[in-house]
Amino acid sequence: MARGGRYATEAWAIAETALAGMDVDLIDVRFVYENGSHVLQLIIDRRGGVGMDDCVAVSEAVDPRLDEAFSWTKPYQLVVQSPGIDRPLSTPADFVRHQGARVEVGFYRAREGQKRVEGQLLAGDETAVSLILDDGSEVSYPRDEISVVRRVVVF
Repeated sequence: MARGGRYATEAWAIAETALAGMDVDLIDVRFVYENGSHVLQLIIDRRGGVGMDDCVAVSEAVDPRLDEAFSWTKPYQLVVQSPGIDRPLSTPADFVRHQGARVEVGFYRAREGQKRVEGQLLAGDETAVSLILDDGSEVSYPRDEISVVRRVVVF
């Protein structure tokens, strides 16, 4: 998803090409105006999470391509970051990337008296999300009944 108009969309295409073959997924591109400066944010993710080395590698891969092909001519800051550990999972790629992770599923309306359940993520797509619950049972919930799917963070 690109946010920030045609420049974000253009930067997405450039970054996606630069990241081909790298073990990271481009999750979002935002071209924003913050604190008096234009900022191009690339949000990346990968199975197992994103570290500083991943952000540096992506920046080094994408920056020269942006210098060559990006039509924005004014100064801007390039920021490469992780999506954060509590980001909701929403795309099929998110569900594949986090398959096996512990997740919390929130519902619009209570199901069997509960608005939320936790379990191990089996699969997910536009139509359903499947989990293994703590009792070992496998369940599948329709996406149109789900308000949010989020990884459970244990500190």
